[in-house]
Amino acid sequence: MLLESFALDLSSEVQSTLPVAAAMVALTAFTLYLLAYLSRRIEGYKAVLGAEAELEHPRVWGARYFDVDTLAFLGRLVARIWVALYLYVLLVIGAYRWAEVRGLALQVNLRLPAVLFVGGVWIVAVGLLKIMRRYGKYIRGELPAKPRSLAQPRLWGVAESFLKYVMIAGAILISFVGAGSILPPGVPEKPIFESVGTSLSAPSEGLLKAIAIAVVGAVVAFGIARLFDSVFEDMKTRSRKHGPKVLDQFKGITRKAVYLMSFIVVVFLELATVLDGEQLLVFAVVFLVAVLILLVIAFDPLRNAFAGLSLMMADPFSVGDRVKIGEDLVGEVGGITLTMTQVRTGRGELVTIPNREVLTAPVLNFTRSEHHPIFVEVEVGWNVPHGTVEQLLIDAAKRTPGILESPPPAVFGKDVHGNAIVHQLLAYTNEPEQMKQVKSALLYTIQDLFHESKLNVLSSNAE
Repeated sequence: MLLESFALDLSSEVQSTLPVAAAMVALTAFTLYLLAYLSRRIEGYKAVLGAEAELEHPRVWGARYFDVDTLAFLGRLVARIWVALYLYVLLVIGAYRWAEVRGLALQVNLRLPAVLFVGGVWIVAVGLLKIMRRYGKYIRGELPAKPRSLAQPRLWGVAESFLKYVMIAGAILISFVGAGSILPPGVPEKPIFESVGTSLSAPSEGLLKAIAIAVVGAVVAFGIARLFDSVFEDMKTRSRKHGPKVLDQFKGITRKAVYLMSFIVVVFLELATVLDGEQLLVFAVVFLVAVLILLVIAFDPLRNAFAGLSLMMADPFSVGDRVKIGEDLVGEVGGITLTMTQVRTGRGELVTIPNREVLTAPVLNFTRSEHHPIFVEVEVGWNVPHGTVEQLLIDAAKRTPGILESPPPAVFGKDVHGNAIVHQLLAYTNEPEQMKQVKSALLYTIQDLFHESKLNVLSSNAE
């Protein structure tokens, strides 16, 4: 009897659950098909829009205002909306079968109008920001399609920044006020949204003061950053020591430092409006301790960063220069950052070196050097005429591949050691990365010529 009862209960459970499961599977399959179809269509539209954007007079409506990135954003937005709708329908289907899911669906339905309203507000706001950014590129002449008259880049940049923050502030205000009024009574979130919405729509004196501090701080920080940008742009035309890339790196570092310091100052000014002196002092101490902990944690990166600044000031090499760093690393500079320097060797290996190691190692820049000297010293007895030794050394230099004809090799009498005179050969090469090979070939050639002349070298030295 127990087995028959269990079988009947199981059969009843399967019969009642099977339609719900089938509906969920069918909905999932349809959603996947629709998302795949949407992805294909978006890729096709992106190809068409990309081709139209290259034309001076686009034939497709909207090509002046929409770009590939905006279309990709719209595609992602539609896909996410459809996924949210899929999850909601899935919840509704499950509510027909399970009481727990029914209770969850009821709570979601109470908040659904407010969620749809807030989502719609931000969709409109973000869409307008995307279109405004695209239109800004168009009127500044940054797109193939040009307007009849170009806007001033700085003027439009300021206007675009102002409109962007106005739109964001408006979207925040409308979201809180609208959600607070749409949520039904009894929902726990309703008092919070109503309180925030009331504060934003009718701000208190303290809130107005905090907003004024933030706005003034942002304006001052932006003005100081623009001032430093102008200084560095002016230095590009006047400075001979630092190249444009180094100055651009300095400009970026300075801009970030200005924004960071301005943010810290604004935070402390904002806190001063709501905290008393003792509380503010405690916060300052905690902040300093946190900064010290971060400095300890980031000690090595900071050392590399300061070394990178020193390298930028010294400017020993640029990207693309062929250099020798330390004793063995020879290659082409592939990249320079604030903390690291990358060198690509002759074997194609990309070596990354911390800037503090580069700063302490000897650096030979082959690209910026015209030619490099090679010294070879030989000791020959007094009984050998100096003209014979001089001619043999010069002939050896001329026969060695890699030795330059101009400046010509030369021989000098350097010193006297006992019964021998030290002759010094000075030659030049423009292949510094092959310095070892050139020296080796020169020494072997000198050896061959002296053996042919049956002269003995008492000692030798190459530099």
